[in-house]
Amino acid sequence: MVYHFYKIFLAILLTCSLLVIAKGSDTLQKPFYQVSLLTIAPGTEIYSLFGHTAIRIKNVKSEEDITYNYGTFDFNTQGFLIKFLRGKLPYQLAKAPFQNFMYEYNETKRSVSEQVLDISQEEADLILKFLENNALPENKDYLYDFLYDNCATRVRDVFNNHLPISIVDETGASKTFRNMLHEYLGNYPWTRFGIDLIVASPADKITDVQSQMFLPDYLSLHMTNATIGQEQLKKYTFMPNRQLLFFDQGQEQKHIFTPFNIFLALSILLLVLYFTKFKAVAFGILSLSFVIFGIGSMILLFMWFGTDHQTTKVNYNLIWLSPLYLLLPFLSKKFTIGLSVLLILLTIISMVGVLPQVMPTVDIYILIFTLLGLNIYFHLTNNKEDKVFID
Repeated sequence: MVYHFYKIFLAILLTCSLLVIAKGSDTLQKPFYQVSLLTIAPGTEIYSLFGHTAIRIKNVKSEEDITYNYGTFDFNTQGFLIKFLRGKLPYQLAKAPFQNFMYEYNETKRSVSEQVLDISQEEADLILKFLENNALPENKDYLYDFLYDNCATRVRDVFNNHLPISIVDETGASKTFRNMLHEYLGNYPWTRFGIDLIVASPADKITDVQSQMFLPDYLSLHMTNATIGQEQLKKYTFMPNRQLLFFDQGQEQKHIFTPFNIFLALSILLLVLYFTKFKAVAFGILSLSFVIFGIGSMILLFMWFGTDHQTTKVNYNLIWLSPLYLLLPFLSKKFTIGLSVLLILLTIISMVGVLPQVMPTVDIYILIFTLLGLNIYFHLTNNKEDKVFID
C-alpha cells in the first residue's frame, strides 16, 4: 500500500515539474515588447523646422529594434511635384531598424528623446499588431495634412485608439495653431512671413489638448501627463523622458535682413527716387511691385481653390493682397486713382483687426501705403492722360 502511494506521489511530482518547465520554457520564448515615443528636435530645413516623431518597439529578449515613422513619402511617385503642391501626395508609414533611424539624426545633429510606455504586454501586442498591419503596402499610404493629419497626429491616434489613456491639459495655455507655429520661427523671419501669408484662417482657431499634438514637442509634453486608471489606481502612462541624442540648438539670432527692414528700406528708396531725378525708375519699381503683388494673390487663390490643403482655405490675406493689383499698371489715370484708393481702404480694413485671421505685421503695410500713395500722387500730378513716361 505504501509503495502504491509512493508511486502516485512521484507521478504527481513529475507532472508538476513538467508543467513548470513547460511554462518556464514558454515564458523564455515569449517576446517582451517595450514601446516608446521618440521625439526629434527641429532641424534647419523648412520641412524639419517643427520637429518629428516616431514609435519605437523593441523586443527586449531578441534585441529586435524597429521604428515606425509616419513622415515618409516616395520621390518617385508619378506627378510628385504637382501632387505635393495640391495636397494629394500620399505619405507613408515606414519601418526601419532603430540604429538606421538614429544614424540620420546623428548626422544632421538633431536631438532625440525617448519616453517608454508603462503598459502591459497585451497592450504592447495590440500596438505592434496595428503598426505591422498599417505598414503593409496596401495600408501604409495616407493623405497628409499639415495641421490635422501628420506624423505626430498619427502617433497620437495610435496611442488614443489602443490605450485607455486620459490626458488633461496641465499647461493652462490658450493657443492658436499659428501661435504654436511662431514658437519655432524666431530664427526664420522670412519663413514666418511666408507661412503667415499662405496658412489661412483655420490656423487662428483656439486649440485643445488633442489638436495641439500636431506638433511633436506638444505630443511629447501632453503624453507626459497621460494617465491610465481611475482615482487611486491612476498611473502615468509614459515614463520620464530620457535623452538618446543631444545637440545644442543654439540661441535665437538677430537678423538684419528681416521683412520689416527690407520693406522699410524699399519704401524709403522709392520716396528718394521719386522726389529726385529718378522718377522713371521709381515708377518702374511701382509697376513691377504691383505685378508681383498680383501674382502673389493668384498663388493664394490657387492654394485655396486648387489644392486639398485645409490650412490654406478661407485666406483673408486676399483682401489686402488682391488680384486687382494686376490691373494697376494698365488702367487709365481715372481708374488707377480710384482702384488705388480702394486698395488702400482694403488694406486699412485688414489692419484694424476685424477679420477672423491674424494679418501680417506692419512691415508690409508700410510698403503698400508707400506704393499706392506714390501711385496716386503720380497720376494726380501727371498732366498727360494714360502716359507713364516721365521727362
